[in-house]
Parts: sequence; structure tokens; C-alpha cells
Amino acid sequence: MKRGMGVLLLLSLLELLLSCSSGQAPKKATSEETAAPTGAMTEPQPPPTATAPANPVPPPSASLADKAVKRDSTAMQERQGEAKPAAKNGATGDKAGDGAPPAAANGGPAPAGNELWQKFLASFTHAAYTFNPPSPIKVAKPHTIHLWVDTTVSHQALAEALKKVVPADTSRVESGTIQVSPVMKATLTGENFTITPNSPEQQTLNPTGRTIWSWEITPTWPGTQTLHLRLIAIPPPGLATDPYTIPVPLDREIKVEVTFWWLIDHFFDKYWKWLLGGFGTLLVTVLGWWWKKK
Repeated sequence: MKRGMGVLLLLSLLELLLSCSSGQAPKKATSEETAAPTGAMTEPQPPPTATAPANPVPPPSASLADKAVKRDSTAMQERQGEAKPAAKNGATGDKAGDGAPPAAANGGPAPAGNELWQKFLASFTHAAYTFNPPSPIKVAKPHTIHLWVDTTVSHQALAEALKKVVPADTSRVESGTIQVSPVMKATLTGENFTITPNSPEQQTLNPTGRTIWSWEITPTWPGTQTLHLRLIAIPPPGLATDPYTIPVPLDREIKVEVTFWWLIDHFFDKYWKWLLGGFGTLLVTVLGWWWKKK
């Protein structure tokens, strides 16, 4: 009985061992079968770089360190005044724009013309002036106006000298100081006047004494009239004035009181014979009437 039980138990163990061995075998075979086809289907693939990607990637840029070095180098060159962009813009160097003044860049005069004009302005010197504005004067009576310019005396001394020449205008003589060029032009204009110049309008100033302008004016209408006196600087020949403004050192309006007494004077001067004849006739008539009545 015991032997039979032992035999059954032994058989059961064998079956168990066989079943375990039979269950593992198919699994190994399956894995081998699976591994084998996988190995068989695997083919050598080209390296990843052999096929170009659809969107090419740009090459890597310079490193931040290189950029920093370049930026520092450029900044140092700019501080030393060696940067090329500055020369292109006309700040330094001999490129276009170097030496061209703003006026030339904006369509103004060339540098040579500007230099000549500056030289002309530098030739101006201090001078004294004096003139005698007339008032009152009579219609149809000539009167002389003087303008003196002197670079060697004070305007007070020049005015005192003019007062000796025109004692009738002593209270009205005016004087002052101005800037004058070597060549000056004086003009006197006005409505209701006949004006005759006694000297050239344009004159070269006397560097050691007095330069004189004078005009003879004759009023043609009574009342308050206006004269316009101007003293203008004349640039040297060949110097273009456009677009410069010619300096006008002296520009004055002179108010002149023209009296009405000229009517009486003029009438008497012209008709004095008629007046005496009429008065004589009137006197004879009156005496005859008185004699008859007496």
C-alpha cells in the first residue's frame, strides 16, 4: 500500500516536471523565432548625415565671446577717431563732405565765396559821422546838406567842425559812430524835393582824414516832408553779394518843416512892380476923391 502511494507520488512529480519543461520550451522557441526574423530583416542603414533634411539648418553663429571681443574692438576704434563710418559721414577723413560748410551743403555759397565775404567784413573799421538835417526851410529855397565820415577823430569833434560850416543848422547837427568798409556809397532821397548831389555817391574813404558828401535840396511843396539818408558799404569788385546782405551802417529818415512864407516872398519877388503900380493908382484915386470933397 505504501509502495503504491509512493509510486503515485513519484509519477505525479515526474508529470509535473515534464509539464514544466514542456511549457518553457515553446517560450524559448517563440523568442528564438521572434529574434531570428528580427535579425534576418535588419539591414544596414545609412548614417544619419547621408540624407539631407528638408529644412537645412544654418551654420552656427559666432560665439558670444567672439562677438564681445569684436564689439569692444570697434568701440575702442571709435573712441580713438579711427572708425571708418565717421569718415564716410564727413566727420573725419578726406571723403566727400569733409570741409564742406553747411551753407554749401544746403545750396548756399561755396567755401571760397564765404571766405571772401568774411574777409570783406573783417575790413570794416570804426568811424565817426555827422550831418545837418535842415528845419525849418522855405519852399523853392535851396539848402545844402552835408554828411561827413572820419576814421581819425571822435564824432563830437567832427560835429563841432561841421557846426562852423553851417551855423544856421547848429542846433540840429547830429553825430555818432558806425562801422564802415573801405568803399562807401551815400544817397539822399525824398519826395517833394529837387535834390542835386555835389559829390560822387560812391567814394573810397580817406584813411587819414575826412570823407565828404553833400547835396543841394530845394523843397517843392510846403508842409512836413521826409528825406531819407543812407550810407551803404560797397563790396570789392568780383565779390558776389548774393545771397549775402550788404551792410547799411547808416539809415535815417529826416523830417523837414517847410514853411508857407515862401508864398509871400515868392509873390512879392515876382509881382512887386504890379503891387507898387496898383498901390500908386489906389493912392492917387483916394487923394483925388479927398481933394474934391474938400
